[in-house]
Amino acid sequence: MSTPQDFTVLISVYSGDRPDLFRAALQSIADNSLAPTKVLIVVDGPVRTDLDEVISQFEGDFRTFQVLRLPENRGLAAALNAGLERVETRYVIRADADDWNERDRFAALMAKLSEGYDLVGSAIVEVNEDGTAYASRVPPLTTEDIRAFARRRNPFNHMSVAYRVAPVRACGGYPDFTFREDYALWCLLLQGGVRSCNLDTPLVRATAGLGMIRRR
Repeated sequence: MSTPQDFTVLISVYSGDRPDLFRAALQSIADNSLAPTKVLIVVDGPVRTDLDEVISQFEGDFRTFQVLRLPENRGLAAALNAGLERVETRYVIRADADDWNERDRFAALMAKLSEGYDLVGSAIVEVNEDGTAYASRVPPLTTEDIRAFARRRNPFNHMSVAYRVAPVRACGGYPDFTFREDYALWCLLLQGGVRSCNLDTPLVRATAGLGMIRRR
C-alpha cells in the first residue's frame, strides 16, 4: 500500500468545465498508485450545480480533497496563485479539470523530483472528448534541451508538470499572461537556474478541444 508523500495536487475548475470530464479527472487522482498529502481544488468563481455536485462528492468521500472557493472568476493564473498560498507541502503536482492522470503518474514524478530536480514534466497522449487517442506530444527531455526549446515554444506539457514550491513562490507564482501562464512561469524558473527535465513516458491523457487550445 502506498503512503502519502510531501506533495499537493493542485487543480482549478471553473464554470466552463465539463462535469463528466472533471469527475473522471478527480477519479484518476483518487485512484493514483501514490497518494498525495492533499488534493486542493480551486473553484474559480461560481459554478453550475452539476459541477458543484462533483466537487461535493469528492470532498465528502476523501479527506485529502479540500476545496478553496473564490467568490468571482479571476482567471487561471490568479486561481492557481490563490491555491499556492494554501499549499503546505514541499512539492506541487498540477492537474487539469478535463484530463486523465495515469495510475503511476504521481509516483513517477515524485521519484524524479527526489533526485534533486525542481521542475519535472512528461509526455502526454492527446485524446478526443470521447477518449479516443489521436496524437502524442513528447517534449524535450534534458535541462539543456528544455532551455533551448523554451526560446521558441513551451518546453513542458502544462498538465503534466510537478515542481518544488519554493522557487515558484520566489519568482512570484504564475504571471498573469492570458493563455500563457504556464509558459511564462517556466521561463522565469529556467532563468533562475532550476534543474528541470521531462519524462518520455506519457503520464496524462489530455482532452483536446478548447481546453487544449487554452493550455497551449
